[in-house]
Amino acid sequence: MKLLISVLLFVNWFSTAQSKKHLLLDAASKRPIEQANIDFLNGSGTHTDARGRFSLNKNASSIRITYIGYQSLDLRTNALTDTIFLKQSTEVLTEVNVSGEKKKYQKIFPKRAINNYFMENFGTGAPISTILMKAIFIPNENKDTSKLISKIILYPTDYNIVSLGRKAKFNKQKGQKFAPFKINLFTVDTLIGIPVRQLFVKDITVQLQEGETKLIYELTLEQQLNFPAEGIFISISTFNKEYYEAIGFKTGPAFKTIGISEESAFKVYEKSFAFYEEGNPNAKWFRDKSMWDRKNTYYVGLEIY
Repeated sequence: MKLLISVLLFVNWFSTAQSKKHLLLDAASKRPIEQANIDFLNGSGTHTDARGRFSLNKNASSIRITYIGYQSLDLRTNALTDTIFLKQSTEVLTEVNVSGEKKKYQKIFPKRAINNYFMENFGTGAPISTILMKAIFIPNENKDTSKLISKIILYPTDYNIVSLGRKAKFNKQKGQKFAPFKINLFTVDTLIGIPVRQLFVKDITVQLQEGETKLIYELTLEQQLNFPAEGIFISISTFNKEYYEAIGFKTGPAFKTIGISEESAFKVYEKSFAFYEEGNPNAKWFRDKSMWDRKNTYYVGLEIY
């Protein structure tokens, strides 16, 4: 009987330990933070629920907490308290405004190399397939995490369809650069350098406007975040064929590409949804082989301050 009671007590203790919840709160308002990213730094992670709670992975020794508009936080699991507080990144912006200092903006883009002028690296790429998501790495070269990301900048373009026969014909798809598409930001796996977790819960739909040559998406104060030391990914994806046809387009736009050096960090990765539903965690990221082989990248970038 004593043995049975001991076993039951152990099972109850183990179940409680496994289900113990930690609470994530805004440091200023003390309100729960919903859908914050909890990265276990071992290839897995979770999100806070509607009450700001989350449970630990038993194999995690450290975690990284990130949320749009807040400073990221790295913690050892053996030092975790029941309640964790996250500070807003916008506190930095408030200090700058109060002091009257002029904000210094910096644009981060890939640099052209000599191979930019090779035929295969000149101009634009084909439209991104609806079963693919592309992600372009933007490095934080000086590791300064005090800067905030304020804008995402892209160059959608028209493209050509090539008809092969006795004589190749190029049919320019005019107006396709104005087709809408989707963007997001992803954190970086510091071990193998691939995208890990998207930072906006839902992709942001954007569209180049008439008369413009580049698309600038300005992040709201709630969306702005500190530029991570390990860098960040900008993702691009498109809608399905039926959606585009319904609004008068053939497909999504193409995007400006440039040739880069072998050493450039602005590399492109892709995720295929050919065998998985969009958003399925089993869909893996891989190098965009054609772009790596040709040493080119999409000409996209960030503005930080």
